[in-house]
Amino acid sequence: MWLLDKPKKLSTRQKAAAAWDGAPARTAPPGRTRWCDWLERAMALVLLIPGLPMMLLTVFVVRLTSSGPGIYRQVRVGLGGRHFVMYKIRTMRQDAEARSGPVWATLDDPRVTKVGRIVRRLHLDELPQLFNV
Repeated sequence: MWLLDKPKKLSTRQKAAAAWDGAPARTAPPGRTRWCDWLERAMALVLLIPGLPMMLLTVFVVRLTSSGPGIYRQVRVGLGGRHFVMYKIRTMRQDAEARSGPVWATLDDPRVTKVGRIVRRLHLDELPQLFNV
């Protein structure tokens, strides 16, 4: 990693990253960002090939065992305040936040379905994030 000598030349994205972790701003030589983006997308595509059948099977089982959609989407805020849509396989009841509002999940959260516990343990609920790359 390269340390920048002049922080005033940082992009908005780099300033947000530096402010977020409190560390000095670091950046790579020009052109590396495009290369990394391309590499991340290529890796996601390679992982989607074996991941897609597992993802479809998991969504099918979730749909069979509980009401509601198998995949849910949520708008999140990323680096630099950029909004993006995140997809995940649903592991909780459909109305999980109806009574309490959004709260952090606990270890033995009663809102998690039986199939959802297995899906979470195996991290299969994270597979749709390959589409987010």
